[in-house]
Amino acid sequence: MNAHEFRIGNYIVVDGAIALILAVDSDGTEAVVETLTTKDNRIKTKISKIKPVPLTPQLLHENCQFDKSGKYNIGLDDYLYFLEFKEGYISLLDRKGQVMIRFMDIRNLHQLQNLVYALKGIEMDICEFPHLTE
Repeated sequence: MNAHEFRIGNYIVVDGAIALILAVDSDGTEAVVETLTTKDNRIKTKISKIKPVPLTPQLLHENCQFDKSGKYNIGLDDYLYFLEFKEGYISLLDRKGQVMIRFMDIRNLHQLQNLVYALKGIEMDICEFPHLTE
């Protein structure tokens, strides 16, 4: 992965464990992350060791507040819009359920987090990963 692909607060994988990015050095070669396998497990890692968390229907439903049909209410400017995960892609739907935009490159959790931030200007609520935390 490239340091320009993610932001502080993104979830990624380091050494097989889901982690939260806390900081990135100025030259984009290392990051400080907190793994979610144990509390307060902060480590410095090379950017080259960071891998994405792939989007799956289970992850979206259990951790990202998507409903069982794969939709997430993203209300923008007092309008009702949805993000939908279908056929491996994220789409923006209007209130009638019509596809407005299909985001072909959003296939990982950090990309979805960045998309929600770009659309709403606030961080996406991510439920903790209870099966990984103590």
